[in-house]
This record gives sequence, C-alpha cells and structure tokens, in this order.
Amino acid sequence: MSRRIRIPRDLGEAISMENVLSLMVVLFVLRMLFFIPLVNLDRMSLVKAQTDEYWPKLSDYLMTHGDSLAPASYNSSFGFDGNRILISESGQGDIRYIESLNLDGTITVVEHRMGAGRFDAMVVKGHSSVVGFSFGALRWSSGEQVWFTTNDSADYGNRPESVAMKKRFRDWTQKARGF
Repeated sequence: MSRRIRIPRDLGEAISMENVLSLMVVLFVLRMLFFIPLVNLDRMSLVKAQTDEYWPKLSDYLMTHGDSLAPASYNSSFGFDGNRILISESGQGDIRYIESLNLDGTITVVEHRMGAGRFDAMVVKGHSSVVGFSFGALRWSSGEQVWFTTNDSADYGNRPESVAMKKRFRDWTQKARGF
C-alpha cells in the first residue's frame, strides 16, 4: 500500500477589519481625486456651451450708456428700481426698447409697442443662452405717471412671437450699435 503524502496547503492570511477599512479609504480618496474633478470639468463645459456671447456685449453697452436715474415710468411695471436703464426708440414705427441691467447681471429687454399698448419682455440671467419671456398689455396711468402691466403671461421661447421679438431686437442692435 502506498502511503499518502501530505502536501501543506497555505490558506493565506485572514483579512482584518483594519485592512478592509484601509482599502475602502484608499478607494474613496482615489474617487475624490479623479472622479469629482471630472464631473466639475464637465459642468464647466456645459455652462460654457450655454453662454451666449451677445449678452456680455449688451451688458457692457448698458453699463456704459445706461442711466441709473432714468425716468421711473417703467420701474414699477418691471422692477427696474436701482438698475441701469436705457430707453431707445427703435425707428421701426411705434416700437420702443427699454433695456435694463440689474446689479446681479440680469438683463431685461422690453419691447413696448406704443400704438397697440402691448409689450414683449425677455429676461437673461448670467449671460445664459436660456431666455425667459413675458408678454401682455401696458396701460398708462396719467395720475401716477407710470406704466402698469395687465394680462401678462410667461413664456419660455415656445411662442413664435417671442422668438420673433428676440430676432428683431438682435437685428436692431446689430444695425444701431454694431453687435
């Protein structure tokens, strides 16, 4: 009969809880070092892609040509108190543009159609390509010497009139101001 030869088998060392925690900490630190900065870079790329170069030009123009002591007739309607305001006749019939630059960089442009008593307004926050719109009627109060909005509604660029207003304003600034 043959005798069995015992071969020693090593099952390795047992893993202690300290080793597991050390490995988890190392993986967490590596994640913090590589994964989170990549997400932030991606977010910065998204913000940069959504920035429209037209709005910083308009902001600079309003900063240099706007007046902080503009007539108060539109202030209560659109919340322009303390803003730099520029009121311009468009030369396109009875259309008047009221442009406002807020202290936080928000730009509001109101297209007031004087004959129709209507307005379209667009609001741009932080030079974004995302523009919010509102539209409605404007009524003059002769006793208080201010304009009041009535029947105003919000739009997010879905109405063809809002898109047309944005195009008209940009075309007008291109002709009148060169940008």
